[in-house]
Amino acid sequence: MVEDKKTGTFVVTDASGKFSISVKDKGTLSISFIGYLTQAVAYTESSTSLSVALAIDTKGMEEVVGRGLFLRQT
Repeated sequence: MVEDKKTGTFVVTDASGKFSISVKDKGTLSISFIGYLTQAVAYTESSTSLSVALAIDTKGMEEVVGRGLFLRQT
């Protein structure tokens, strides 16, 4: 998710992480995705494109719970 911290406007990225959001003046975008650290990126009125790489959140993935279901027909 990409959120303009100034206005609260947000958009969701496509499957490859691309997004488009309309902003005015200058401010900060908060970019987040499950399993990754949230990153804040500053923009100005002259910004036309951004390239952002999120870091993996290793602390948030300390525990994984697996569940399974087995059905047998009789």
